[in-house]
Amino acid sequence: MNTYGSFDYVPEQECRDDVLFENTHSRDKQFFSEFYTYSYFTRRPMIILYSLMALYLVVTLVDLFLTGDCFWGTLWLLPLFLLFVLFMRALSVNASVKRELENGNGTPILYTIQFTDRKICLQTSLGTKMEIDLSMIRSVAQAKSYLLLQTAAKQVYPVKKDAFVKGSYEEFCVFLRSKNFKVKIKK
Repeated sequence: MNTYGSFDYVPEQECRDDVLFENTHSRDKQFFSEFYTYSYFTRRPMIILYSLMALYLVVTLVDLFLTGDCFWGTLWLLPLFLLFVLFMRALSVNASVKRELENGNGTPILYTIQFTDRKICLQTSLGTKMEIDLSMIRSVAQAKSYLLLQTAAKQVYPVKKDAFVKGSYEEFCVFLRSKNFKVKIKK
C-alpha cells in the first residue's frame, strides 16, 4: 500500500508510455451543475418516478374534470416535489463547489485522467493518484460538456469533452465504442 491508499500508481510503467487519451479539467460550478442535473433529472429511475407522478397528476385532473370532485392536495403534489428537487439540486451544486474549494485550499483542484488500452489513471493537483482497470467501468452517461464514466460502485470519472490534452473527444468516443460502451458523439 502506498501513501495514497490501496491503489498502486506507477505512471512511468503503466500510464506514461502507452497513454491513448489524456484529459485535464477542474470540477467547477459548471461540472457540478451538469452532474446534478444528470443525477436528478436524466437518470432512468428519476425519469420513471417523474413519469409516474405526471401520470398520477393526469389521472387526478381527469377525475376532477369528470366528477368535479378530487382531493385538492394531490394537485399540488407534483409541483411541490419538482420544486423540492430543484432546491436540492441547487443546494447540492453549491455545497459541492464549496467542498471542492475547501479541499483545494481556496483554489480549484486540477484533475488529470489518462486512459491506456486497459487502465484509467487519475492524478490531482493535490498529489492524489489512483489507477483502475477500464473493465471496472459499467456505463457511460453524457452531460452537456462531460462524459461520466461510472463504475458498478457508482463512482464517477468525469471526462470534459473539450479538455483533451492527448487525443480528441471524437476519437475517445470511438475508443469507448470499441470497448462495447454505448456512446454517441454529441457536441
